[in-house]
Amino acid sequence: MKTYKIAKKIASAIQQDVITEDLICIEEPERARSQIIPENLAKTSQQYVQKIIREINGTYEKGYFTACAVMIRRLLETLMIEAFEKKGLASLIKDNNEYKTAEKIRNKLLENPFGNISRNAKRALQNKDLFELGNKCAHDRFFIARKSDIDGIKGEARNLIEYLIYQSI
Repeated sequence: MKTYKIAKKIASAIQQDVITEDLICIEEPERARSQIIPENLAKTSQQYVQKIIREINGTYEKGYFTACAVMIRRLLETLMIEAFEKKGLASLIKDNNEYKTAEKIRNKLLENPFGNISRNAKRALQNKDLFELGNKCAHDRFFIARKSDIDGIKGEARNLIEYLIYQSI
């Protein structure tokens, strides 16, 4: 009988903790009403780049901000590689015929190997949050991005994406 009372007290305490915590409340994501990257920006790009941009905009508009951050990071890495390849400089971002990490490619791009990096693109490349948000969303199992996270990087993301698209076509 004593064990039952102790178990009942423990269960009651756990239930109170759970109820008082916001853990059981799932928040409806705030929806956005605009595109992050204008789709016409990539009209001359590869079709898969155009599709990634549509996915970025779609996830943002639907309120799937964690997916949006991952897709932005994916597009940035893809476009950096495309730009190096287009300029015939892919060997600068490879080790043993494998591409280096996105961070190392970003650092190489900061060295201005194309000779024409814009001020806005350079500022965006120097913003580690731009890449870190996508990494955190992909690898931190407890992190859920919010609209404010994406809004904090979307201007610089668009600047860098536009620069990289022009370098890769």
